[in-house]
Amino acid sequence: MRPAAIWLGCAGSPKTSRVSPRSYGFPTWQGLELEVERRRLLDERDVAGLRALFAEHPELAAERMERWYDHRRGATTLGYIAMLRFDAGRLGLEPVTDGTAEVARLLIAAGAPVEGDPGDTETPLITAASYAGAQLITEDR
Repeated sequence: MRPAAIWLGCAGSPKTSRVSPRSYGFPTWQGLELEVERRRLLDERDVAGLRALFAEHPELAAERMERWYDHRRGATTLGYIAMLRFDAGRLGLEPVTDGTAEVARLLIAAGAPVEGDPGDTETPLITAASYAGAQLITEDR
């Protein structure tokens, strides 16, 4: 699996270079590191890790994922998980065969916007249906 920092356009460790976190759109290194960690946990569908992250930073469940090289317009966390099965190859990830439904339930329980963000062209449910994320919409709750 490729490190999530690559998607932000980071080459190597940005902390060891003379680059500011503002170069990546973050006011602090902690903000950048939290975003990279959130993305890694979502990519790995690590429910325990996400639960721990949201316990410390509950806003990350609902906050839009922005500043990513591969999602220039941003994505809601729920929309990202809904598309993950379809996008895995393009993102350099192993094929996604499970875990998205459990992560989606956790995101919803933690406050992720079920209707998406204002201005989104479709809801995460529609995204799941159209991007082969049937696991998200067919499992019992």
